[in-house]
Amino acid sequence: MTALTTKEPFPNQPSKRDPRGRIYVAGPYTFSAPGELASAEERAQHVLTAARIAERLRKAGWTPFLPHAHYGAWNDALGGLVFAGRAGHDEVMTQCLRWVDVCSAVVRIPGYSPGSDAETLHATRLGIPVYPAADVDKLTRARI
Repeated sequence: MTALTTKEPFPNQPSKRDPRGRIYVAGPYTFSAPGELASAEERAQHVLTAARIAERLRKAGWTPFLPHAHYGAWNDALGGLVFAGRAGHDEVMTQCLRWVDVCSAVVRIPGYSPGSDAETLHATRLGIPVYPAADVDKLTRARI
């Protein structure tokens, strides 16, 4: 199979179309505490927190990826059966790590999240910088 274009820079590098680069927003979603699944209300709050951060980054020129909304909406739209159970969670985590692979940076929202811990560890191993959510203002003010 031949790519439609070979002019695109390496996937996790900024480009004219994407001046700051792609940024992965990692944070709690599935759990509220060790061994305790988040309620629907807690998941909604996790998504809202992540969405607010993603929107600040978007307005500053980043291209954020928000797995909370991506996988949650996809699963909900198809009746909640797409990523059900442990196998579904494992599949989502595999895909999330692939998204991290093509990002320029990761922002970590505080809170209990084994998935976010795995994503930030993966990014660190790849040399992709990980920023705490408290540094989002610095990321949005930085010059391109």
